Amino acid sequence: MRSKASIFNNSLKIILTVLLLIFLFSAFYRPIETEDIWWHLSTGRWITQNLQVPHYDLFSFTEKPIPWTFTQWLGSTIYYGAYSLGGLLGLRIFRLFLFMLMIGIFFFYAYRKIPYYMLLALVFLLALGLAARALLRPLAFNFIFIEIFLIILYSYKKDPKTKKLLLLLLCGALWSNLHLGSFIYGSLLISIFLFSEILSFFDSILKHQKKISQFFSEKKIKELLLLIPLFWLSFTFSPYGWEATLYPWKVFLLPKFINFYKFNNLVAEMLAPNYLFTLSAYWFYLTAGLAIIFVKLRKQKDLTDIFLLIFAIFFFLYSNRGSAFFSIISVFVITKCASDISLKTSWSRYRFAPTANYAIAGFFLLLLFIQGKFYVETNITKKFVFEKREENFLQSPYTINNPHRAVDFLKKNNISGKMFNNSELGGYVIWSSYPFIKPMVDGRQVHQKIFQDYLTITFNYENFWQKGEEAHGYKIALLNLRGLQFEKIAKYLNSRPDWQLVFIDGFSVAFVKRGFFNLPQEADQFESQLKVINATEEDFKKLQKIASRRKKTSAYVFFPPISFVDTVAESAILLEMGYQGAAVKRIIDETDKLQNTFPVRMAAQFILLDESVKQ
Repeated sequence: MRSKASIFNNSLKIILTVLLLIFLFSAFYRPIETEDIWWHLSTGRWITQNLQVPHYDLFSFTEKPIPWTFTQWLGSTIYYGAYSLGGLLGLRIFRLFLFMLMIGIFFFYAYRKIPYYMLLALVFLLALGLAARALLRPLAFNFIFIEIFLIILYSYKKDPKTKKLLLLLLCGALWSNLHLGSFIYGSLLISIFLFSEILSFFDSILKHQKKISQFFSEKKIKELLLLIPLFWLSFTFSPYGWEATLYPWKVFLLPKFINFYKFNNLVAEMLAPNYLFTLSAYWFYLTAGLAIIFVKLRKQKDLTDIFLLIFAIFFFLYSNRGSAFFSIISVFVITKCASDISLKTSWSRYRFAPTANYAIAGFFLLLLFIQGKFYVETNITKKFVFEKREENFLQSPYTINNPHRAVDFLKKNNISGKMFNNSELGGYVIWSSYPFIKPMVDGRQVHQKIFQDYLTITFNYENFWQKGEEAHGYKIALLNLRGLQFEKIAKYLNSRPDWQLVFIDGFSVAFVKRGFFNLPQEADQFESQLKVINATEEDFKKLQKIASRRKKTSAYVFFPPISFVDTVAESAILLEMGYQGAAVKRIIDETDKLQNTFPVRMAAQFILLDESVKQ
């Protein structure tokens, strides 16, 4: 008969596991982002329909397409397959499945090596690192292969059987068709294990245990040395053949090939994390600290673990994209060290183990509650106005900055042709409208000259907008105003008599060349109707009342709100472009529907502040 303590302990494990699963659902079941996934879907659709890979730009802005080698073709095709089976809901479920698979691989690898409460905490920390990069892109497949490589290489290090390395070659052939990360992460992991073996060998020489003449007879060194070039050769198992093998070398060794280094500082995920000195980075310090402690707990230090951890921390500090790599490496290093010191066995004999377990469980539960509350509010219950009705992110497949309503408006009103746009909006325009509407840029950055012109216009619009219009022939501008620079461009276009505002929805605004399109009356008069809306003294009194209310709101402990509801975005945009009356009316008309949330009150305060400054 089990004791009460045993029953309580098992019940606590079940409760924490269920809560962790709920947390994982809230972290990875999220709306579809606006960025790259849409052009990936478009490419996957083309590949599926034509049963071949592209060799030229499929979605060219110019009349003459340029060559395009797309080594991620399989990743895009898989995502399109998920869409074909389940639509947008299928994509969201596929993302959840993909990242739960990553969590599951680690869980079952570590289950017999580390105490259960610690394992739950490590899964939580791993999930936080993965959630930062839980994007619907072929990039996500890297994380699965990093785990597989670690499991195989650790196993080979302990028991060097050649057939284990053959599995890595098979993985390389598949991985290289999913993402360029195969070249970066795969080569790095093999090299780290090889380098640690080489250093261990020379350490043995210094200790007079081996001779230099034995270097090439060392099985692990010899086979790992041979594995690296064979791993690169496995990339030829691609529809692109040798071009697929040479492609990563061109990217990293020829700076002008795709201007990888030139445009790196313009991609947010390639920049160093800017939250390292805030509470938002708690998971990084906690994970890194635990990994360092476990490495030091080993009496006989393993160079492999040390090098893995050094590179993992470096990757994260170098760019935001490294968060997932850091998390995966760290939890695997912790698990490996725990296994080497037989932590699970010794922990059960530890006198204060039950007390320590409950302390770990309590701390884990606190973090789970705080972080889970954020994900639930952000990914599931955050409300916004969607096509005149209130919805939350659990219901809506799109994030707030998706331009689908703006694009639908353009298509409905027969507004077609070349478009100037934020690069992150281009993918969705391609998916929904190409070639009816041709975006100037998208996340692929295939045409380097056009992308350079786009940057020049964006950051020096007053001098180059007209020149860009003449050179590229765009008569439509679709902008997302979450970026300050595009807010400036919108205000600039609003001041030009030859461009007119025809649509606002959330952060999305659309302008067209005046007189170029045969617009319906409602669209043609949209701008003029905004100008005649005036806010009365009574409106400002209502606004003052909204701004001064103190209703209990959610506290964002570790993160600020990701975005405002559509109503707040539109009111802010209208105000910035000089339509103060329309901005005031927008807030007042929607306050009851939005229940006077914190962002609404903040927008009201902003308008009142703007008015007081003018006075």
